[in-house]
Amino acid sequence: MQAEKTLGVLASMDTAGDFLRLLSVHIESSVQKKQPRIITISSPYIKSYKNRQEDSVEILKNELTLLVKQGVNAVALPCNIPHQTVTEVGKNIPVPLIPMADTTISMAKRAYPKGSWLLACNDTKRNKLYQTAAQKKQYMLLYPPEDIQSIIDKTVKLMKQQDISGAAALLKQAVNALVKIQNFSIMTACPDLGYAYTAANLPANTHISCLQALSAACVEFLTSS
Repeated sequence: MQAEKTLGVLASMDTAGDFLRLLSVHIESSVQKKQPRIITISSPYIKSYKNRQEDSVEILKNELTLLVKQGVNAVALPCNIPHQTVTEVGKNIPVPLIPMADTTISMAKRAYPKGSWLLACNDTKRNKLYQTAAQKKQYMLLYPPEDIQSIIDKTVKLMKQQDISGAAALLKQAVNALVKIQNFSIMTACPDLGYAYTAANLPANTHISCLQALSAACVEFLTSS
C-alpha cells in the first residue's frame, strides 16, 4: 500500500464507525496489509444532505474542503447523498469523491452481470441514486412490487428502533418473495438493510452491500499505484 495516500471519510457517527471497521477488515485481507492514513469527519448534518437545500450544499462543501486541507487524496462518502449534490460540490473539490451508489453498481455488475433486485429506503429511491448509476453503467435493476416494498420500508423502521430480530425476519420474508419472482442477486442500498440481511442469515454469495462495495473501492484506490 502506498504510504503517501490518505483517505478522507465523511459520514454520520454511526455509519462512520461501521464503515471504518469494515474497511479495516478489507485492508487486513488485502495483499498489502499496511494500515493507511484515514481522516474522518463525523458530521451531524449528514441527514440534511439528502435535501438539495443551499445551506446543506454549503455545509458539505466546507466539510470536504476541511478534509482536503488535511491532505486527503480522495474522500469516501458512506451515505446516500444525491448525485446532483455530489456533482455540484465535486466541481470545487480537487480530489476524487467516492460515492456509495456508483461503487455498489460497479461491484454488482462485475459479480452479477445479469442484474440485481434493488432494496432501498424511500429517500434513496426518490432521489434515484442507484437508478442513475445503473443507467450510466448499463446495469439492470429490478424493483420490488409495492407489497414487498412495504415490507422493506417496515424493515428500515424496525432497524431504526433497534429491533434487529424483527427487521431480520421481515427482510427474510421480502427477499424470499423476490427471488421467487426472479432469482437475481440482492442489492441492499442502505446500511440498515445490509445489517438486517446479515442478521437474517441470508445467502452472502448473492448479496451486494453498499458499505461492502464502498469499502472494497476504497481499498482498491489505496492500493493502486
